[in-house]
Amino acid sequence: MAQAAGSTAIQLPDLPSYVRPFGLRTNSRCKWASDTSIEHLSSVSLIDRGLLYAVKGGLLASLCFPTCDGSQLRAATDFMTIWMIQYTRHARGDFTDCEPYHDLENLESLGSDRLFQYALPGLRLLCTNQSEEWNRHFIASLNNHRRAQSDRQLQSGSDTVVPTIDGYMSSLDEYSGAYVILDMVELVEGLRIPEHTDESQRFRSIAARIIAYVLDIVSFNTAQSSVPNSPNLIAVIMAQESLSLQAALQHAGDMIKDAITDLSVLETSMTRTPPTSSWSPLFWRRPEAVNPTEMSGEDYDMRLWVRGIKDCISGIVNWAYETELFFGTTGANVRDYGWVFLHPQGHT
Repeated sequence: MAQAAGSTAIQLPDLPSYVRPFGLRTNSRCKWASDTSIEHLSSVSLIDRGLLYAVKGGLLASLCFPTCDGSQLRAATDFMTIWMIQYTRHARGDFTDCEPYHDLENLESLGSDRLFQYALPGLRLLCTNQSEEWNRHFIASLNNHRRAQSDRQLQSGSDTVVPTIDGYMSSLDEYSGAYVILDMVELVEGLRIPEHTDESQRFRSIAARIIAYVLDIVSFNTAQSSVPNSPNLIAVIMAQESLSLQAALQHAGDMIKDAITDLSVLETSMTRTPPTSSWSPLFWRRPEAVNPTEMSGEDYDMRLWVRGIKDCISGIVNWAYETELFFGTTGANVRDYGWVFLHPQGHT
């Protein structure tokens, strides 16, 4: 680790290079969705305007869902903006928006949530076109996410035993909200996948794990300076593996690379047409383009779903260096060189 002006500098794993094989697309309606969402959410007293602009939620949604139409993108932008505002607050130890946990019975129950109620109008329009099974699944993912947040609130700042890596990871995926975002691929892209196979369920689980790892890595500086004893993947690895901070960051990066390799293997087995071109010498092979008329609707939707999951992973990684939530205005330098100066304790 380097030293500069009395501060410790760490070098993050080169996350953008890990997901480069996935490609990066953006939605052409990004500016419109951003502007209208900010106009809508700026009237919410619980949302700080500075934080609202810093999120760049329209960009996040546009990178994750590059092919949807304007109304779909706007609904996704409202939801993902609130998701990230809440995530960032919790990373800073601020749980003022976290209410005592209670199960949501259906989508309309989201109207009782202090923040997510403001994303309900757009979601309501989109969800009416989805199956009852999808809606039940989406609500279950929301409940798991909110329950994990409530559990984290109870643990925050307490002098508890550092969890094992496996124990910490068992709740990290749900806490991060990654499953909720991945569920939105079917919603926003208008896909019809009647029943997920064991392979596609595992694909989704690995993707959620990657997103959760990434968010813990990029938010580590905020967490370590704001919340004493706050659980974070890097801190847990340091404690359980007896590693230095820099070595723990490298270890976490290796975990992401391993997960991406697993994802590539699964994609190959899930797609029926064999790959014909090398997309990456390390991790990925792009399946051959297929004429939709030569496939069943379900097979074609599954291909679009796989691509949509990869869009979400790539989108979140690349957005992390554009938003001001994690690196302030230095995101471009962090992306290029990886160096981050640790905040002192008490920094917000």
